[in-house]
Amino acid sequence: MKRLTHDIKFPTGKNKYFVWIFAICIYCLAMPYYMWQLNYKPFLIICALLLTIYFEKINILDKVFFGFSMILLYLYIGIISNWSLWGIIYLLLIIPIFFAKNKFIKQSFDLYIFIFSIMLVPSILQFIFVSILGVDMPHSTIKSLNAEKIGIYSRYLFMVSYSGGEIQLNSILPRFYSYFDEPGVVGTISAVMLSVKKFNLKSWINIPIFVAGILSFSLFFYLTTLIYLFILVKMKYKLVIIPALALLFILFSESELLKFHLIDRLDFNSNFVESFINFRNESGFQDWYSNFNKTPQYFTGMGAGYSSIVNMGGSSYKNIITDFGIIFFVTYVVVFALYAIRTLGYSKELLITLLVLFGIMYQRPFIQDLSYVFLIYAPIAFFKEETGMSIKRSKDERERRI
Repeated sequence: MKRLTHDIKFPTGKNKYFVWIFAICIYCLAMPYYMWQLNYKPFLIICALLLTIYFEKINILDKVFFGFSMILLYLYIGIISNWSLWGIIYLLLIIPIFFAKNKFIKQSFDLYIFIFSIMLVPSILQFIFVSILGVDMPHSTIKSLNAEKIGIYSRYLFMVSYSGGEIQLNSILPRFYSYFDEPGVVGTISAVMLSVKKFNLKSWINIPIFVAGILSFSLFFYLTTLIYLFILVKMKYKLVIIPALALLFILFSESELLKFHLIDRLDFNSNFVESFINFRNESGFQDWYSNFNKTPQYFTGMGAGYSSIVNMGGSSYKNIITDFGIIFFVTYVVVFALYAIRTLGYSKELLITLLVLFGIMYQRPFIQDLSYVFLIYAPIAFFKEETGMSIKRSKDERERRI
């Protein structure tokens, strides 16, 4: 068991149950299928209360600036969206995460990884039996979490599958949804967790997460893995891994599976950069957006939910700009980035944190959702606490030598 989880630091002491409860609630807020018909607000309230218990004494100017900037930005969301007082209060339940102790956030993130990984094991096994081996297992249909989805979800005990009405899906291995409504959820969470854990596959607890990311065929997961490899991995490993990956790509470049799930989702035959920027948007939205960015509302936004009308089914950073304006978008990203720089310095950990920030803002810009805000903010607190622990261990070792 120790070898299985040696990369996970389990909380100890009288408050360990609070950390477990918070991690479980964050997992539930990621909306696995058994949450689709439930009210998520009680879980959000529990998270906010637990975070309030672990408020950190603020005596650092950077933390004060960051925290109160977030308060103002989230107040702006409520005001520009013309929400009721209760709506704004529920939105502000996100704020306590920015004032919680780094130790609590780090412990919660470790447990979140543990819960996510353990839940993936039976899900991956059932996916292999159902989607690869063709074993017929008991299942039922379930109402979609997202009303914009017109296909059918089949609910198994440890996974869901989605039929979007595409004939090709019958002959090609489907993407891995696990318990969630989109494979991109699996890919995004997996990419963030593995990046923060520095793709440490020596820890067995990270292996199901890695496998799930691969099976999700999430572009974010694959691109994050490649970026991490090219920028952050030591050269001696690059010399082995990069040629191996290049050979595999050449061998399987004509694979129908690879083309359908990855290559064909980006248009490599025309303007690749433009295709990459816009592939998360629905057809027709770009024409609307080209006109929108010439109006005054481009700076202030149209209010929460407007992007779901003009970009129905799409999900990109342009959703935030549409809803809350370019000024809000730039301010939110800059405030987060500056706090990360001031907290972590110019380090490898900073690069990982910025990769997570820009990646989530680009393709899953759900900044009103605590589960995604947690994924953005947790790496900062995690690395800050880990660095502090490393410094303390080094100091203790020096003192023992003396």
